[in-house]
Amino acid sequence: MGEMEEATALAWLCAHLPRFRLAAGTYTRLESLVGEVRDGRRTAVAVLAELGFEDDGESLRGDGLASLGGFGIDPVPVAGDYVCPYDRCDRRGVPDERGREPRCDLGAVALPMRFRPRLGA
Repeated sequence: MGEMEEATALAWLCAHLPRFRLAAGTYTRLESLVGEVRDGRRTAVAVLAELGFEDDGESLRGDGLASLGGFGIDPVPVAGDYVCPYDRCDRRGVPDERGREPRCDLGAVALPMRFRPRLGA
């Protein structure tokens, strides 16, 4: 996988894990590998390389608008990022199309990512 940093690989794995789970023909093997990453027995870089995934340079950062549209309140720009709830990787996330916060699936229980506002924005 080249020179990908572990934190970047971990972020990429976390962001794409739900899709991998849906597509995995070998679900048990995937869950075993994720467990090894979670427990610190393997690196995300090694697991992604074993699964045949390459770094495509995809950005995991972005901004969105929060809205209380049902209450007649205009959208409010919110500057910040959703970050790893475990402080293990450098993944950044944005709410999905329905406004739900991104989740981290690498823990034993999926947790919502933490919102970190950008100061002075």
